[in-house]
Amino acid sequence: MAPARKMIDITNGFLDPDKRRVILIVIFTSFLTISPVGYHLVVLNVPEKVIQSSLNQTFFNEYGRYLSAADMSVLWAFIVSCQGLGALIGCFFIVPMTSYFGTKWAMMTWNNLILIFGSLIMGLSAKIDMFELMFIGRFLTGVYTGLACALVPIFVYEISPKEIRGALSCFMHIFVCVGSALAAILSLNFILGGEDTWGLLLAFPALLGLIQILASPMLPETPSHLLMNGVEDKALQSIKFYHGSGSNLIETMSRYNEQCSEIPQQWSITDSFKNPKARWGIILGMVVSATQIFCGSMATVSYSTSMFESVSFITVLIPYLPAFGSILSAILTLPALYLVETMGRRKLLLSTL
Repeated sequence: MAPARKMIDITNGFLDPDKRRVILIVIFTSFLTISPVGYHLVVLNVPEKVIQSSLNQTFFNEYGRYLSAADMSVLWAFIVSCQGLGALIGCFFIVPMTSYFGTKWAMMTWNNLILIFGSLIMGLSAKIDMFELMFIGRFLTGVYTGLACALVPIFVYEISPKEIRGALSCFMHIFVCVGSALAAILSLNFILGGEDTWGLLLAFPALLGLIQILASPMLPETPSHLLMNGVEDKALQSIKFYHGSGSNLIETMSRYNEQCSEIPQQWSITDSFKNPKARWGIILGMVVSATQIFCGSMATVSYSTSMFESVSFITVLIPYLPAFGSILSAILTLPALYLVETMGRRKLLLSTL
């Protein structure tokens, strides 16, 4: 029974009208926020040659010469890696943005403005002869990525009931895979990956950002942020919206007050490393994250097309492999939920290293 607990929690949640609203809100916001993350991870993969050819022509128009294959490889590596650099920078703005704007507004409005600007700037690089826009746009989408990957778990934690919180957090990985699959499909040459359409391909996530900005006023700020700022009347309205009038409002309000009082004072990076308990936790997180990055998964999603071409894989199948891999990853997430429950996180993590 334990392996199926998370799926049962979600199923029972849909049967409860109050929990159903929270589940649908989390699915809606997670899809619109996280799928662009997976999208921009993969979007440069399949149309790599098409975009490189266009950038090379732009370089010739500006400087009067074409880039060599080696120079183009270096330029392309810088463009791809700008997203990682942007994500690193974005992480430093998580606490200031959530404290000043609130979790909901930071996630659904301000971060999506970054996504829109970044996506449109990359799209514009296909229409005007400025390959430098690719660096700027890619960096901005990286900032969005760093913020989105932190804001969604915070948002889920602050609005969802404890009994379904863990299950709802699993949608994050699923929608990264969905976004990756969407990018891989749209980037096929006969859809949006052609010479005349790759700008639209890179600008597409701006549409998802616009939808979320327009939907943002329909959702109240999270109860936790409102209570921490002493706005109890609006916090009560927020609890009614997310948890429904059928819930015990006094008990829920008390739980949120207790939750807010337990939030520790934010430490600086220097203070965190000075604390022995926090230091080892940070080091462990860094090692696990580095393991995930350097296992080759990030390089694969960005360079799988050229990798398969270099080993003379079946040419006609190469453009479809990123989409297949993303869909397979999303499917494998479901049994992974069961394994987490049966094996435990520590044992499962160590066995996969």
